[in-house]
Amino acid sequence: MLDSSRHFQTIDEVKRFVDRLAAHKMNVFHWHLTDGHGWRFESKKYPNLTQHGAWRIQPGYPEKGKTEKYGGFYTQEEMHDVVAYAKARGVTVVPEIDMPGHCYALVSSYPERGCLGIEQRVDYVYTYPADAQRFPTHPGTDVLCVGQDETVKMCKEILDEVLEIFPSKFIHIGGDEVQKKWWKGCKVCQAHKKKHGLKDEHELQSWFIKELDSYLTKKGRRMVGWDEILEGGLAKNATVMSWQGERGGIRAAKMGHDVVMSPQTYIYLDHGQSRMARS
Repeated sequence: MLDSSRHFQTIDEVKRFVDRLAAHKMNVFHWHLTDGHGWRFESKKYPNLTQHGAWRIQPGYPEKGKTEKYGGFYTQEEMHDVVAYAKARGVTVVPEIDMPGHCYALVSSYPERGCLGIEQRVDYVYTYPADAQRFPTHPGTDVLCVGQDETVKMCKEILDEVLEIFPSKFIHIGGDEVQKKWWKGCKVCQAHKKKHGLKDEHELQSWFIKELDSYLTKKGRRMVGWDEILEGGLAKNATVMSWQGERGGIRAAKMGHDVVMSPQTYIYLDHGQSRMARS
């Protein structure tokens, strides 16, 4: 998995990454295209996602006191090119478009899609690498207002564009680290929860994920989500990507679902590889 949201890579850098995968006989490229820190997927239907959401003010970058914006995005033509480049090397590209959390850039671009309905900036990451893990945030929300019909419609229309570019059988929708406190204080989400007989915010998230699962299934694709999609009830055809540990993957497998085991403790390459003091 390559995270192009927090730290943008050029197309040449992405292709070099694909080359390294192919050299190591790895045949799936999980391309993380959206997050709170930048929206990298060009949407023709919602152009503000990249016109606004692909750029952020980076404290300390490139120099304290400067106001240049950091970021970038991939055009649909560029993504088609990467898919073809990878296919020629035996690599399948699986895109990830985060929903309903990690949506700071989306809500910043379209404030009406958030529970607060107010203007906010794209989130930022501090000077890399020294302070990167602090992940401070601007005031605002990174969670979609899933009680709105227009929010669900927007997500499905974005997925339609994703499907036109990426032929992969699997489509990753994120589903992790959703700050459900925003839904608890949202009149629209609470009314939606009551309307559908949902007992809590976990079931509200499950309702939303099931909507995407059903939609992708009808399109002949399969949905992948991080292990938080188990909360509130797992969608019928979902594949679970277990990152918080092994329990989520084991639980999903026992329920008859396909699982991708990716526990962070063992295989996240941005984690320390030992407890030895670093020189």
